[in-house]
Amino acid sequence: MKDLIAAALKSTYDTRSPGGVERCIDLLIRLKSMSLSVKDILYFSKSIFKLETLRRHRNPRIREVSHSLLTSLLKTLYSQGSDKSAGLNAVSLKR
Repeated sequence: MKDLIAAALKSTYDTRSPGGVERCIDLLIRLKSMSLSVKDILYFSKSIFKLETLRRHRNPRIREVSHSLLTSLLKTLYSQGSDKSAGLNAVSLKR
């Protein structure tokens, strides 16, 4: 995971060469296609945070795909995280 993130960030430096943008987008799509759990996202959060800079990249396609990736990760965090917190609140209410 860290290697994919590092490769995606490194490929953004080469977006002016032929295939540079496509390489970056392919890596971002590969990251998005991974089935990550909340634990995985939290474990790699420092690396994932570095992808935030791509939301402001000069290339609109990189901006779009990185935004989609980060939105997907946030949805995973909020959807799976909210289920656990609701369960904890229900348990504490029963006491």
